[in-house]
Amino acid sequence: MSETSPETELLHNRKLKVQQFKDMGQNPYAYRSDRTCDLQTVKDQFDQFLADSKTLVVAGRIRAIRPHGGSCFMQIEDMSTRLQVYFKKDEIGEDRFKSLTLYDLGDFIEVTGHVFTTHTGEPTLKVHDFRILAKALRALPSEWYGLKDTELRHRKRYIDLLLNPEVKKTFIQRARIIQLVRDFLTRKNFVEVETPVLQVLYGGTNAKPFQTHINAFDMDMYLRIAPELYLKRLVVGGIERVFEIARNFRNEGVDLSHNPEFTMIEWYEAYADYHIMMDTAEAMYKFIARDLYGKEEIPYQDGVIDLSAKWQRLPLKQAILQYTQLDVDKMTDDQINAELNNRKITVKGQGSLGQKVFALFDKLVAHQLINPIWIIDYPRDVSPLSKEHRDNPELVERFECYIGGREIGDGWSEIVSAIEQRERFENEQRNMQSGDDEAQPTDEDFLEAMEYGLPPLGGIGIGIDRLVMTFTNTDNIREVILFPIMKPVVNKTEFDPNPAHGKAEPDPNPVVARLAPAIPAEATARVAATADANQPDNSPPPTGPFTVISRPDALALLNSLTKNPALIKHARTVETAMKFYAKQLGGDEATWTIAGLLHDADYEAYPAEHPKVIVKKLQDMNVDPAIPQAIACHGSVFGIPQLSQMDKALFASDELCGFITAVTYVRPDKKVASVEVKSVLKKMKDKAFARNVNREDITTGAAMLGITLEQHVQNVLTAMQQNAGELGL
Repeated sequence: MSETSPETELLHNRKLKVQQFKDMGQNPYAYRSDRTCDLQTVKDQFDQFLADSKTLVVAGRIRAIRPHGGSCFMQIEDMSTRLQVYFKKDEIGEDRFKSLTLYDLGDFIEVTGHVFTTHTGEPTLKVHDFRILAKALRALPSEWYGLKDTELRHRKRYIDLLLNPEVKKTFIQRARIIQLVRDFLTRKNFVEVETPVLQVLYGGTNAKPFQTHINAFDMDMYLRIAPELYLKRLVVGGIERVFEIARNFRNEGVDLSHNPEFTMIEWYEAYADYHIMMDTAEAMYKFIARDLYGKEEIPYQDGVIDLSAKWQRLPLKQAILQYTQLDVDKMTDDQINAELNNRKITVKGQGSLGQKVFALFDKLVAHQLINPIWIIDYPRDVSPLSKEHRDNPELVERFECYIGGREIGDGWSEIVSAIEQRERFENEQRNMQSGDDEAQPTDEDFLEAMEYGLPPLGGIGIGIDRLVMTFTNTDNIREVILFPIMKPVVNKTEFDPNPAHGKAEPDPNPVVARLAPAIPAEATARVAATADANQPDNSPPPTGPFTVISRPDALALLNSLTKNPALIKHARTVETAMKFYAKQLGGDEATWTIAGLLHDADYEAYPAEHPKVIVKKLQDMNVDPAIPQAIACHGSVFGIPQLSQMDKALFASDELCGFITAVTYVRPDKKVASVEVKSVLKKMKDKAFARNVNREDITTGAAMLGITLEQHVQNVLTAMQQNAGELGL
């Protein structure tokens, strides 16, 4: 194959295996599976299946392969869980056993067999028969770190879901939250409807629209910015309680809480005012919390937010006074202008008093509203669809819900007078003429509908994405949208999990000596001699002579392959942890620290081949085989057992170093010196935080070292704090 070919050799070799399956008379892309149950059912009913000696058929994606002479263990995974399966050459036949070399990580397999328990206590299915269901042509990336690959995770969400269980859990929770919203409203006799996404005229909120063109009518149209005006038309038509879960599009900025394409729910209730709407919404938020967490509270950062009490309803101007000591009712226009200028706050549109007051609230107060609260009674001129306040004509009966410093609901007593609504639209036109490109146009068709009569009406809009962020303790909207809008990548290989760097490494067969060809022969022999990963290593260590690699040389090698400062910092952080454990466990400090420094050296340049490239380089340099062995098995995803104390220390330290760094970055001072063991342990329980860190590897690693998780955290934290200056932490 030409080195300039866009097809990597890995891809080429896997395509050859597809043909080999066909030559054997097997369809490498089956039409269906005849599985009798999912993998979680196998585990849940394991004792019964064992007692009955029942034949089971299961299917899943191969996530680990561990051959051992005449036997082979695999870990397969479906949506429910993972399960170990066991192949024995003497039972399935030599030819069929040899065909296992055609299977790779990522392939889908169907296996038939009986359950049993290994001598280490692992529930396992002993395979009598098996077949390929679907051959994967690309290898899954070996490891994903949130601090390194956030952008790549969002671009390739399908891989993110495969490799990060907590991400999948978040999106399952999202689906559950949306269903709970539906359940809550339908129980209250609301009718779910669908309104147009393509609209002749946009409206329903202040936002800049996306414009498109319909060829059939040769006219411009807009993507919906809100469903409000159509839902109100339905109330005119007699549907007194109506809601829609709507996909909206707003041509505005992108940040941690905004995405141009997003989901929201709006509902409207006839004969209700804004107090009734707040009562209903508050009850819904509590209903969701009870279902998700069993109580009326939600996780927030290191603690929880209690939703159970009656939520405060605080007028907007009083909120400004309470949180900033600015009494806007007693300030002159010049004083308000000076305050805005001093704080560099800009005001859109005509710059009316109400717009200025709202700008002060939005910039100075909103982010401080952590506990659930309703901010009510907004200035009239920032709420074109809200009904005039019954006690103060300068205000409107509008409310917003804030939880965790984030607005997640906006509603009001609705205008039902077509005359008043026209006046509000006319004011919007003046704002538009003054440069406010988010002002609403006058919708004559909607005004005509109102002229047929609207009953007293309450309405609310809630951003589903922000709602999910709030209930899952997530601080980035892209983490709750499966496919967020991303700017195209000009250089594809920058985010390609299988980039071709010249001639790629050949795709290995799934036997230990070929699965990771860079693993030293001594280590390969030890792996083949063990029945599973939990057996102790009783063989003598390999002997030299070996090439000694100095720390400066190791740093030079790291810097030649890695340009990402975060990756380099992570490597040096793991180095400090390995130095600590070498001293504590009596290991060779120079060897252990080099393993820590270089464990991810090839990750940026060769993500699909990691860690094989760096391991091969070290083997070619004839360094102590213990170093490449430790690097080859430093993550559970590699499917290679940890044999030596150095292997176990690197396995245990890698993920924890990344996690403690993440905890450091969210500290107010961003200093590791202020991080405490208890805060790290608390964050570990928060599955939404640093969701890409493999917590199981951390806890398993501590057990491998024979210490508690708390002691492991203390050890690594101490190492990082002792070297904080050098690490920049």
